[in-house]
Amino acid sequence: MEINEKIINLIYDNLLDEAKSLIVSNRPINLNYIGKNGRTPLLMAINKNQIDFTEFLIISGADVNYTEAYILPLEEAIETAANKLDFSKNKKLDISVIQLLLKYHADVKQKDRENETPLIFLKRYFGFDNMQEFIEHYSQG
Repeated sequence: MEINEKIINLIYDNLLDEAKSLIVSNRPINLNYIGKNGRTPLLMAINKNQIDFTEFLIISGADVNYTEAYILPLEEAIETAANKLDFSKNKKLDISVIQLLLKYHADVKQKDRENETPLIFLKRYFGFDNMQEFIEHYSQG
């Protein structure tokens, strides 16, 4: 199995220490690789809400504005947060991954392959036109 595919599988299986070890021992490595599942390692970590590992990937070179996958990292974080809220019993929204991506300069106006932006996703899933208002609203709860 190719190393990049192995990293994605380890992230999927929540074997983050093994994935981190593989990344560190094989530097330099392309962390914007798109796996057979259509996701980069960063998209996989975001989807699994693995904030510490998401930050590790960004620090290690994963692009927070990568446009070649089917979805942008910030769009994935918004969609994942919305899906988790739908299935959550406590109805508290965890926006930590969204905040992390913004900290590392994810662009809310970056267009994806379908010409959509994270702001379009924000409006679609949460009804907000402004990222700062969204962050302030959900940081209070």
